[in-house]
Amino acid sequence: MKKSAPHKKEATALSHLAKDFGSAMTNFREFVKVVEKDDGNICRKAELVRETCADVMTHLQVREDVLYPAIKGATGDEELVARELHANETVKALIGRLSQLEPGDELFDATFIVLGETVAAHVKMEQQILFPEARAAGLDVADLGNKIRKREAELKAREGIDAQLSDINITGHHAKAVLTRQGFQP
Repeated sequence: MKKSAPHKKEATALSHLAKDFGSAMTNFREFVKVVEKDDGNICRKAELVRETCADVMTHLQVREDVLYPAIKGATGDEELVARELHANETVKALIGRLSQLEPGDELFDATFIVLGETVAAHVKMEQQILFPEARAAGLDVADLGNKIRKREAELKAREGIDAQLSDINITGHHAKAVLTRQGFQP
């Protein structure tokens, strides 16, 4: 039986939301492999952490700007959104902790691995609770998916500008919480 067009659009939008953290999760797994090799590849670790933290911060910001307000508006469930925001704060705190460590520091690897586990739990909760709540509330997930992709593009364009500015020691809005090419930006 053929799927109807609205169902396909909804599936595509939710699939995009579910895959948002895909590259970050791939980086977390690769980081663990680098650590297990114990080859002292500090440069690769720093690169993976920088890319992953930037990716995660973008996705968290998109959720806070677009997804959570839409969910709150559709469901009226302030507690559900508050739990998501709290989970985001936990992730941001771990990224902040990483920004105070160097790739060779004793707690660097463990902190990044805990960040990966925390993000994985957050993604699982979104898929098992948040997205079904959105569907049940009749939220137009196809429209929401479009808004999310648009906001992601805006933030990624901004991150590109911030990275360029950080190269000349001028930090922009989004660069403070992520790693720069030279190391961590406090």
